[in-house]
Amino acid sequence: MLPPLTKVKGDVGDEVKPGIDHKIEWNVREELGGYKGRLSLEIRGKVYIPFVKLQNFDTERSYKRGKSYTIAWKPGSTNPINIELYKGGQRISGEMNQPNNGAHTFYVPSQAKKGSDYRLKITDTKNTDDILYTDEFQIKPKVPLVAKVLPVLAIGAAVVVFGGGGGGSGDSNGNGTTAIPGVPDLPTGN
Repeated sequence: MLPPLTKVKGDVGDEVKPGIDHKIEWNVREELGGYKGRLSLEIRGKVYIPFVKLQNFDTERSYKRGKSYTIAWKPGSTNPINIELYKGGQRISGEMNQPNNGAHTFYVPSQAKKGSDYRLKITDTKNTDDILYTDEFQIKPKVPLVAKVLPVLAIGAAVVVFGGGGGGSGDSNGNGTTAIPGVPDLPTGN
C-alpha cells in the first residue's frame, strides 16, 4: 500500500463527523507533478479514537527558548508516546517513551533557533501509524534583542552626555556650532 495523499483539503482527517454532503479535494498536479497514466483511489473511513487529544497547546502564541511549558491532553490509549519538536522537517529534540497520562512538561531547547515553522510530533510507540502533528508555532529568544541592546545604548548615551560629548576646545565659529580645527569656513552668500 502506498502512503496517504498529502495534497488534499476538505473533509479529511481525524475530526470529520459522520454525515452527508462531505467533500474532499485533491490537487493531483501538486501531488504527482507531471504523472501520466492510470490512477486508482481508495477512500477509507473508520471510527477513530485518537491516542491523544491536545487540550491546551496554543499554536497562536510564541514559546521562548530555554523555558518549560506544560502540555495537557486527553489520552485515548495507555500506550507510551514519543513527543518530538521539529523545525520544518528537521527534528530538534524529543522525549521518547513518555507515559500517555495526559500531561508532559515540554522544554524548548535553549539552542533552538528563532522561527515560526516549529511543530510538535506525537507518536504512539505501539502503533507508529498513529501520529499527531500540531499546527506550526513560533519560538522566540528568551530575552528579546531590544532588552540586550538597550543597556548598551543607555551606557553609550550616558558616556556621551556626561563625558562632554566628544571633547574639543569648545571654540565656536560665531553661528552656534563648534568649529573643526584645520577646516576652513564655508563661503557665504554672493
